[in-house]
Amino acid sequence: MSGDDPYAVLAEWYDIEHDAITEDVEFFAQQVASLGVARPRVLEVGGGTGRIAAGLALAGYEVVGIEPSAAMRARYLARLAALPERVARRMTVLDGDARLLTLPADTRFDAALYGLDTFAHLLTAEERDAALRAAYERLHIGGKLLIDLDPLGARRLAESIGRDWLQGAWQDQRSGRVLRHTLRATDVSDDVSDDVVTIQNVLTVTAPDGAVTVCATELSPLKAPVEPTRAESLPLCAVVLMAVVPAVVQPLRLPVSKPGLMNGFVTPTTLESATSS
Repeated sequence: MSGDDPYAVLAEWYDIEHDAITEDVEFFAQQVASLGVARPRVLEVGGGTGRIAAGLALAGYEVVGIEPSAAMRARYLARLAALPERVARRMTVLDGDARLLTLPADTRFDAALYGLDTFAHLLTAEERDAALRAAYERLHIGGKLLIDLDPLGARRLAESIGRDWLQGAWQDQRSGRVLRHTLRATDVSDDVSDDVVTIQNVLTVTAPDGAVTVCATELSPLKAPVEPTRAESLPLCAVVLMAVVPAVVQPLRLPVSKPGLMNGFVTPTTLESATSS
């Protein structure tokens, strides 16, 4: 486990916890299909372990994932190796940063996406703006930028400091071990100009012989966008925000959302109104 990789602790269990989520993959596939492109190319910023990429590749789309965590990239490659070759060849994962997408200068995509609260890893308005512009620059004219957020999750956590929120329990069928994952908000502060709630992840693993291992971990600061970049600054692409019903709150530090940003589909008009308030 590397101290430099905040996902090193979570990566082993990430797929067991998240692979059952399919609604977001279906949504993204529908949005890409609506572009009417014969062989769509998709950029996934924060590719994780390849769950979304694999689903889109199965649908026939070519997907390039950018993932800064070495532990998550290793799980991505393991997933890729287990897929049929005709599907695996449509998937690529690269080390990189959302703000500086290290891709060939002429590389363009039909859609770019941030899945399952990944956009919340961008802590400041400047980072969010840089990341959105970096994605925009990689889109074909008329492409789509898709962002999946739970804008009210952080508010719920901020209102329940010290309370444990059970994310669920899962069993590893190969080893028989059982994972129990809880979140706990430990602090709310405004150290970066917006209200931020600090969240602790606790992973409790029970082995078949009854031995229990508890691991509490905090990742690097996380922040969901309270003031998204105005839609008019991205004139050549459609911006679609969504909230997946079985949302899994990602660690660790998220802002308390403005009351005006509600769950559901957020149109560019709504974004402009929200950022102007």
